[in-house]
Amino acid sequence: MLTLKKNYSLKKDNIMLPDIFTRYLLRLLIKNTNFVNEKNTYLSYIMRHNNVLKLRNLMKKGLALSTLILCGTMPSMAQHSRGIGVYPGNPNEFFGPKIEKDNEYRNLALHRAVYQSGAHDLNLTAQLLTDGVIANNQPAFLEVLTNGKPLPHNERKLTINNSEWSRIPVEGSTATLTYRWSNMDIEADEVIVEGFVAYDQDKPFEHYSMQCEVMGAKSHTFTLKSDTLPGRPRRRKVINDPNKQTEEATAMARELKETFKLKGKRTFNSVELTFRQNNAFYWSIKEVTFMRKGKAVRTIFPAQRFTSVWKAEKKDWAYVDLGTVANIEEVRLHWLNDGNNGILEISDDAKNWKPFAVLTNSKQNDGKVQVVKHSASARYVRVSNTDAACLSEIEVYGRGGVKAVAHAEQGWNKGKYMLNGGNWTICPISNPTLKSEPIGPEIVATVPATVLSSYYNAGALPDPNFDDNLSMISESFFNRDFLYKRTFQVPSKMKGRRILLNFDGINWKAIVVLNGKQVGKIEGAFMRGQFDITDHVKDGENELCVYVEKNANPGARKTKTGENTSFNGGVLGGDNPTFHATIGWDWITTIPGREVGIWNDVYLTSTEAVTISDPIVNTTITDGKATMTPSVFVKNHLATPVKGILRGNIGDICFEKEITLAASTEAEITFSPEEYKQLANQHMKLWWPNGYGKPHMYRASYTFHTEQAKSTAHTSYFAGIREVTYKDEMSRLQLYINGQRFIPLGGNWGFSENHLNYRGREYDIAVDYHKQMNCTMIRNWVGQTGDEEFYEACDRHGIMVWQDFWLANPADGPNPHNEPMFMANANDYMRRIRKHPSIALYCGRNEGYPPETLDKQLAGLVQKLAPGALYFPSSADDGVSGHGPYRALPVKEYFEIQTGKLHSERGMPNMPNFESLRRMLAPEHLWPQNEFWGKHDFTQKGAQYGSTFNQLLAERFGEDRVYAGKMPARLGTHPAKAYTALAQWQNYDGYRAMYESANLDRQGLIIWMSHSCWPSMVWQTYDYYFDPTAAFFGIKKACEPLHVQYNASTRQVQLVNMMKPAQDIKTIATIYDLQGREVWKKSDLAHLPSDSTVNCFEVLSPDTAQSYMLRLEAVSMLNGELLSTNTYFLWGNESAKELSALGMGKVDVRLMFDPDMHFVITNTGDTPALMLRLNLCGEDGEQVLPVEYSDNYFHLLPGERKTVTIKWNPSDTRGTDLRLKVSGYNVKEFIPSL
Repeated sequence: MLTLKKNYSLKKDNIMLPDIFTRYLLRLLIKNTNFVNEKNTYLSYIMRHNNVLKLRNLMKKGLALSTLILCGTMPSMAQHSRGIGVYPGNPNEFFGPKIEKDNEYRNLALHRAVYQSGAHDLNLTAQLLTDGVIANNQPAFLEVLTNGKPLPHNERKLTINNSEWSRIPVEGSTATLTYRWSNMDIEADEVIVEGFVAYDQDKPFEHYSMQCEVMGAKSHTFTLKSDTLPGRPRRRKVINDPNKQTEEATAMARELKETFKLKGKRTFNSVELTFRQNNAFYWSIKEVTFMRKGKAVRTIFPAQRFTSVWKAEKKDWAYVDLGTVANIEEVRLHWLNDGNNGILEISDDAKNWKPFAVLTNSKQNDGKVQVVKHSASARYVRVSNTDAACLSEIEVYGRGGVKAVAHAEQGWNKGKYMLNGGNWTICPISNPTLKSEPIGPEIVATVPATVLSSYYNAGALPDPNFDDNLSMISESFFNRDFLYKRTFQVPSKMKGRRILLNFDGINWKAIVVLNGKQVGKIEGAFMRGQFDITDHVKDGENELCVYVEKNANPGARKTKTGENTSFNGGVLGGDNPTFHATIGWDWITTIPGREVGIWNDVYLTSTEAVTISDPIVNTTITDGKATMTPSVFVKNHLATPVKGILRGNIGDICFEKEITLAASTEAEITFSPEEYKQLANQHMKLWWPNGYGKPHMYRASYTFHTEQAKSTAHTSYFAGIREVTYKDEMSRLQLYINGQRFIPLGGNWGFSENHLNYRGREYDIAVDYHKQMNCTMIRNWVGQTGDEEFYEACDRHGIMVWQDFWLANPADGPNPHNEPMFMANANDYMRRIRKHPSIALYCGRNEGYPPETLDKQLAGLVQKLAPGALYFPSSADDGVSGHGPYRALPVKEYFEIQTGKLHSERGMPNMPNFESLRRMLAPEHLWPQNEFWGKHDFTQKGAQYGSTFNQLLAERFGEDRVYAGKMPARLGTHPAKAYTALAQWQNYDGYRAMYESANLDRQGLIIWMSHSCWPSMVWQTYDYYFDPTAAFFGIKKACEPLHVQYNASTRQVQLVNMMKPAQDIKTIATIYDLQGREVWKKSDLAHLPSDSTVNCFEVLSPDTAQSYMLRLEAVSMLNGELLSTNTYFLWGNESAKELSALGMGKVDVRLMFDPDMHFVITNTGDTPALMLRLNLCGEDGEQVLPVEYSDNYFHLLPGERKTVTIKWNPSDTRGTDLRLKVSGYNVKEFIPSL
């Protein structure tokens, strides 16, 4: 770190300094390291204000002096961000409660987080021990068995969740599938069984039968038999794996759909299906449907019969975190089974426990309530050895606990009165109507946020992103309807005007009630609600209630294992538009509650009569001149006609027209360039994507004045002037921006953040990261990212958006059940986002085609609301390609699988660094690879096929290192740290190869995925915590606008020019051995046209037993400038031995100012320094994130140097001094003395 030691003290000079001297002083401070390190000062402030006195007064408000010098930017005086991986990170964008300590005597455990060692299922978890609801009834639960063996809880509902996209395989020529419900009955008159039987065609068929036995008070058996093969043949052979595997399919199969007539209504709590076919391999049962009177019975899930009980599975424990060390006086345990044996313990750290009481079966006090009166101080209270008991509530009475205190109301912001924050509360209710009853006490709510985030922010849940904490959160608790309540007063500025209540997003549906009167409804997660409440508000306090309805088809919760993922998607797709991904995919875990809640902003606006919204500027570019057609929606809120002048501007260009709006109507008003000549053939600063020019935005606005000038309405926005055109949409899609061919390079975003906690800060960071990688496009996969801040960031950074509608692959979920609701959301959402110049195109469906009716409506909607924009139906067909692959491939294979089209999905696992691995997993789960890695998406099979990633590492570094954990000590003492360090090499090479192979025809590549929405180990370029992995820098290298690369398939050196002018280039290729000695060199001249890829020459094929380094350089023949450089490892058969024998490298780090700060890294040893990583950290040892490195994960030959610039936001440093850690494959981690 910078240490400033002597001569000058900034505290003693209380004088004004001239600007030139101030700047000199700053230079002196930077140049010399002999000044006192005045911690928490703002040197950049002195540059702007020339005032040491003010500087002294600010010394305790910010960051270390070293931070300011290194960053070279004026830091904000705002608070520091809330922490790594804590979102929203900007305190000004977070409206959750503050957790404060109090001294009230009360139940300190109410709505405090509970941790468990286990539970019977994902409904009856320990979370329910502190929800404030004391149950009187035994809980309902389900057991499912195959061939007499119980299935784990995550598989029990797979065949009864009304989904053809999930299934249970049952092996054997005779096989059984059994369902057993406890404490609930099912009523049905038919049972329908669907699936297929896989069989051995070489073994003669003899017999087939299926039997259904229903058991309740009485038992009834029904049998279907056949002397011929059942059902109909499947068109394709099958394998026993649902997750896009590569194993060969060899088994024949027959589709089955059998119906058992139960001869009248039967009431039962157990069903056993028996399958028999003498040559069967297995039976794949996808759905068992219970019917009554011709309709499917939906009340068959225990999650639909909520009971507030923790049901332990064995001798489990559960402990409550009181949030602070508190004074405990009494503990009450509410059992459902006459008390229980066990132990009550307390702790201050959840590690060292001491006895509090021994529990016995004796009844004490009131029935099944065990009361333990004992005084102690502790933060954690644990009940253990509970003998598979049912415990409803744990109450801890005392003083000195913590409670949630509501966030202050946000208030005025950009002309809106924000109802974010304030005294919002939330509680579960019996149904989403005005007649509903609360079920349990309310908590302080966070708005905007999902219901689950509200409970987490209030302290009622453990961190759902850490380790396996999600298994402790009850599925049935959040599978309910909820009531939000608050009060507000109408701002004085709005009085006498029409008051509008606005909701920008509620999932899934809602009824809005003000002062006891219903004022509106919202249906669909992406539908805005705007309600005129003028006649319903009153002076003083107004009570606002929002009855939020849960999804109708939440589907079964999924759980990954170390071996495999669960099925992607499911029946939640029938509820679209909603957050379909939250049912669970191979890249995101299932989210309890499926993001139900008020997830977007709530605010008041006012008007005299008219509102203006949803502008767009359609542009054509001819000979560099822009012709613009602006449009906007204007709405009359009065019951009488309104006449007035609508005035608009785009920068300095103004236009206006007189309009008349009929009573209570809305119209889109368009200004034609034929009528308004000032809109035609104008020299405008154009909006360009990243790398093609600057994304210039004009300030634009509309104002409406009534004829009598008594009423005005206003809206402002930023307008980007650009034209996107298209060619060969149905065969080989190409895009053009302002007449220049545009090459889409970027990634899929499956989701922004898994709990919808991204705000402006996070979107700016993530989109800027794409800009840093030289990317040009983000695909909003299945439209799951719905925040305005996302599009604003894309506009600002020049990243174009491929916008999907809310239709996943047909194999991942059903079509929407309510097409009118779907189209209403599509219409409103398109209106909302159409002003953004970053939107390049609209796509109907992921990997398939929309239903014909929706396809036609969506195509028409795009042309109506965004004339000229491209709509195409499928993300992977016709003019584009897709469908992976998603596993790790050898580098050369990426060059051999090109489709010659814009490719929408290709990816591989991407292992985070060790620092992030520790943030997502408990210490005991870090190594070896296990089910907890699987829960965070690194499964050995599945589309990600983690075993392929491991195999490639093993081929390079040795199987004993990758599989046995025998890692070199130089990479760290923890095997997981060494593994993640080696993994960065594969991250870099694999992701670089995906983009470099796409450079062959330059049609574009959108990888799967560039962004991680939760702590994951696959498909990302930076992780959930904004730590860029080596893949980030491999992509940055491959996507250079002018680039030199090595084609691993043809051994050709290639030059790539994305969009730069044509030029003559000298290409140099040099091969070095692992000691850094030159063994081969060749150069050649090439003319490189714009938008081209040119083969230069073939690289020598080296001895395959040895490993080599290949260095490529592209030099301008015009001025000798080094335009691009690239370094490759040519891996030999003995690479593991060679790298093990490689000597340790030595590097030196120096600071350079020119005038910005750079780090100069020099290899001062005689051995190449490999995979050098720079890691900016605070003095507390934690990383500084996010951070921008101009380069990272690079190799240096002996004597070679590289200059790296590092930038960050001072608010992300936690107020600590900074350290730069340097490490590499053969460079032991050290902190240089700068």
